Amino acid sequence: MDEVTNNTNNQAYQNIDAYINPLLEKVRIIIGEIDVVNKESSAKMNEISAAVDESVAKIDLACSELDKAEQEASDEFDRIILEQAEDLSAE
Repeated sequence: MDEVTNNTNNQAYQNIDAYINPLLEKVRIIIGEIDVVNKESSAKMNEISAAVDESVAKIDLACSELDKAEQEASDEFDRIILEQAEDLSAE
């Protein structure tokens, strides 16, 4: 009876192994695919981050140039107003 139980248990374990092993292989394949997607996603995120950094730098430069132009225009406007005031006071 002990031998019959052992044979039955061994057969059950073999059946379980036969069922689980293909599932484990599928899991390994899926994990591999996830790793590939993760690496690709990380690379794309790095590209996007670099592009965003570059765009921010360009925007900062444009704002700086705009501020400089605004200051120059303000200085020129002040100079013209002062010049006109001097002309009017001279008359």
